[in-house]
Amino acid sequence: MRVGVERFCVDLRTLPEADWARCFASTPYGRGWAGWAVDPTTWNKGDGDLTSLRPATDILVWFKQITPSRMLPGDDF
Repeated sequence: MRVGVERFCVDLRTLPEADWARCFASTPYGRGWAGWAVDPTTWNKGDGDLTSLRPATDILVWFKQITPSRMLPGDDF
């Protein structure tokens, strides 16, 4: 299901003790944390990139579109 929301933030620490909240927090999601080092031929294959939000995530922030990242000048990073 697509909700069409451009951006949102959820504080998972404040979720109620309800079935829908437990289901939401335990559903495996793709994190997308591989960044630029990902191999495009193996990206997102299988379930290796999926994990549930809780207990490791406190706050979930979603932006449908963000500014592409780029390296800053210099070598002090």
